[in-house]
Amino acid sequence: YMILDLETLGAYGTNCYIYGDDSKEIVIIDPGASGPILEKKILQLDYAVKGIIITHGHPDHTGAVPYLKSKFDVPLYMSEKGRPKNFTVDVKVKENDEIIIGKKKLVVYESPGHTSDGILLISFEDKLIFSGDTIFNRSIGRTDLGGDYSTLMASIKNKIMSSGKVLLGLLAGVAAGALLGILFAPEKGSVTRKKIAKKSEDYTDGLKEKFDEFLDSISEKYDKVAEEVSDFTEQVKTKSEEIKEGIKKEAKTS
Repeated sequence: YMILDLETLGAYGTNCYIYGDDSKEIVIIDPGASGPILEKKILQLDYAVKGIIITHGHPDHTGAVPYLKSKFDVPLYMSEKGRPKNFTVDVKVKENDEIIIGKKKLVVYESPGHTSDGILLISFEDKLIFSGDTIFNRSIGRTDLGGDYSTLMASIKNKIMSSGKVLLGLLAGVAAGALLGILFAPEKGSVTRKKIAKKSEDYTDGLKEKFDEFLDSISEKYDKVAEEVSDFTEQVKTKSEEIKEGIKKEAKTS
């Protein structure tokens, strides 16, 4: 079986996952900014930490890294495109790299957009996607902190919803719930598996169509805002030209 625990940490409510196998070998995914809380839980449950994985370099996901590295002598995994300032990356990962945790395996998929160094972590065995801030339950990551909207949408469509091995691999395991990135806060792995199974039954039929509708709605909202901004900019430009012309006329008549 798997270990899958969720802690929501820090002022921004970052989702930190503890993932591993029945031997209690685990990795910490996105430790947030509350190192002592994680340390206490790990020691109480007698987990054997084998690594720390960062899905992207924003401080709300990495704040506890220095503290945890000082407590657990384990490697830190992060995208090769990451540029951290207050800690050292031990293993720089890229597309299709594999991270082994006991009997478990996570496959790395690059997912830029929210940030340039974003990655997805996929377990085909347990039918899970750890999506970082690429996608949430009925929402997507923001792109106004050094990201890019078009790149983010391409990552979601081409990596999470592509017709290639990610989508096919997950659907083969009937894991539609995980495909949507819906990882609720479980108390233990068995609870998560039941929720994923239930979501699979709910979403498998017409999943891609439903998800495409969701992406289209996001795109429509974005396009509407962009159009409104463009209209406003044009209005300002027109008004500016009118003011300039008025000043020129006044200058000629004076």
